[in-house]
Amino acid sequence: DRFGLELWTEIRDIANLEHAPFIDVAWTGARNATNVELLREVGRRCPRVVMKRGPSQTVEEWLMAAEYIRLGGAKVTLCERGISGRDPMLRNTLDLAGALLARAMGGHEVIVDASHATGLAPLVVPLVKAARAAGLDGAIVEAHPRPSESITDAKQAIGLDDVRLLLT
Repeated sequence: DRFGLELWTEIRDIANLEHAPFIDVAWTGARNATNVELLREVGRRCPRVVMKRGPSQTVEEWLMAAEYIRLGGAKVTLCERGISGRDPMLRNTLDLAGALLARAMGGHEVIVDASHATGLAPLVVPLVKAARAAGLDGAIVEAHPRPSESITDAKQAIGLDDVRLLLT
């Protein structure tokens, strides 16, 4: 509150919801994209929820899962974070067509997680620009002042110069 920042956090288990009164935006990770009990509870207890798409979810399955959250009263933002692809060089494949279809069909805001989509930092900025050009609603990225020193996800973290590029 002192700095005017929102608190965003991942909810991985219903027990985490004891902190819901302090959370501005909750998100459900891709591993919980089909956890109906959790999706319902998050929708009841959190006013805003970012729901990441599961790596093998169809657009229809993604939208149906989001309904569990929406029916609880929460505002849902969908997050395309890449679907399982066939290329072993990429962590996942960013599905911009699926993201656009989900927004058109579901009426939710849709953002992309460009870092998790491929797992490769050099692709993050171009993917965010592509999402912006496609008219999507935003992006989240992994960033670190010294990406090679990042304890987690170093291969997909962008540096602060790249963050500045995205903010212009």
